[in-house]
Amino acid sequence: PAAVEVDVPQVSLLAPEVASSLSARAMALSNGMRRIVAIHAMQASLGPTSTAMQNCWPEAKLINLCDDSLSVDVELTGLDQSMDDRFEALTAYAKNHMQADGVLWSCSAFGSCIEKAANIHSTIPVLKPNEAMQEQIVSPENGGASLVLSMFEPTLPSIERELFQLAQAKNVPLELELAFVEDALAAKNGGELDKSANMIADRAVELWARRVEREPERAGKGKGTVALAMFSMAFAKSVTEAKLEAAFPGAAPPVLTSPDSAVMKLRSLIEG
Repeated sequence: PAAVEVDVPQVSLLAPEVASSLSARAMALSNGMRRIVAIHAMQASLGPTSTAMQNCWPEAKLINLCDDSLSVDVELTGLDQSMDDRFEALTAYAKNHMQADGVLWSCSAFGSCIEKAANIHSTIPVLKPNEAMQEQIVSPENGGASLVLSMFEPTLPSIERELFQLAQAKNVPLELELAFVEDALAAKNGGELDKSANMIADRAVELWARRVEREPERAGKGKGTVALAMFSMAFAKSVTEAKLEAAFPGAAPPVLTSPDSAVMKLRSLIEG
């Protein structure tokens, strides 16, 4: 895997003896700033992560590490032992050679792999991308119901498992509807951001309208949430909000995204 730069210094996976020297130099360049390593399985997650860090923790130094073969290989292997090993190795590299104060994974399809890596490297915070947003979804204040959209289908089973586990731990009821927005990722990767955002927003409106028909007393009054499951979907939030409000004036559900919430939670864990 190779690191990818988004307005931050570029770091490559190197031999240990070279990496050790690089770590010392990087620490000196950081001028005492907190070092946050964001690890990505898709190039599309780099921009939203950088924006969230700039908005929510500009004093920290963000370093991005990207292995985009993960998102290809998981469709062939699933979340098997080899995938667990790769996540542990990347987390170890971030911690031991990049001197990370915290690690933020941006790939929501790999929840169990991230959990195992976090348990092994528990001396620093290692966060899944959706932890903070999931806490919002299960909150009783949000009506205990959510429409969760993803443009990468393997993301959905992991998020479903994590949400129901969280709801059970908090002893709160939860109603989920999960949907794959087909072709939205291809459009985004092809540079058609407006097309991708509108595909996501239109799917949200279509599915929320069906929910309103089924549950006029709850969904018809805006109870519940629409959650954009992936870091790389945050760009579609404003379009989705606008189309939901146009379709359901005064009763549109809130639209949740994960990057800002994740960075704020990581900051609170590190700085207190």
